[in-house]
Amino acid sequence: MPWKARSKAMLREEFVKEVLSKKGTKSELCRKYGISRPTGDKWIERYLKGESLDDKSKAPFKTANKISADMEQQIVAYRTNYPAIGAVKIRRMMLDEGCRDLPSASTFNNVFKRNGLIDKQESMLLSIRSIFCILSQSMNPVPFFLCPLVYNNDKPKELVKRIVR
Repeated sequence: MPWKARSKAMLREEFVKEVLSKKGTKSELCRKYGISRPTGDKWIERYLKGESLDDKSKAPFKTANKISADMEQQIVAYRTNYPAIGAVKIRRMMLDEGCRDLPSASTFNNVFKRNGLIDKQESMLLSIRSIFCILSQSMNPVPFFLCPLVYNNDKPKELVKRIVR
């Protein structure tokens, strides 16, 4: 004879029915089912209200850092108009133009990533360029604006090899 598979909800309903039919004290039944009395009270209360005895979602009702769709579209519009400008400067431009209640610059970057407005390879090339400029300044001080723009379609590893040589 095979074992009967019982879900959590079935066990909880069985517990509640036993409590309501007075097959034992609530404390005894809680010990039998391996639960605390407050948990037993919670299941009884849910059962009497007609609610489900399944586990409830632990997801928050509201996400604190979620921005509105309108705000996201404004950010995307600015980025498409100014593709070479980063999150901090775009945020500053929007503040200067009178936009209020703007999210942080990191949220701007998250919006760019979600909408495919940041290219990973391009970002790596630009960061390699900034490292190159810092190294060249420490070895031989050169004004930052004179650093060569190392930006082409090379792969980052090949570009680093070329810079290091």
